[in-house]
Amino acid sequence: MRAVVQRVLTSDVSVDNDLCGSIKKGLNVLLGVEKDDTETDLKYMVDKITNLRIFEDENEKNESFIKRCTRRTPGYFAIYPHG
Repeated sequence: MRAVVQRVLTSDVSVDNDLCGSIKKGLNVLLGVEKDDTETDLKYMVDKITNLRIFEDENEKNESFIKRCTRRTPGYFAIYPHG
């Protein structure tokens, strides 16, 4: 399992030119999953990504993505599988 994490101002997902979803400021995660990956691998990746300290708080200190979402606005997660 591999992930590429991008901090974005906007992002959208299109499949065959059809818009599947979009977000404003947040994280865009490109996730590669193989058939041998386990639930343990997934839990590790979710924990790693949600605890990245890549957003600044009001004191210009870094805070995690999940802390920022729960403190300011609800966070949204969407998964778009590609066959």
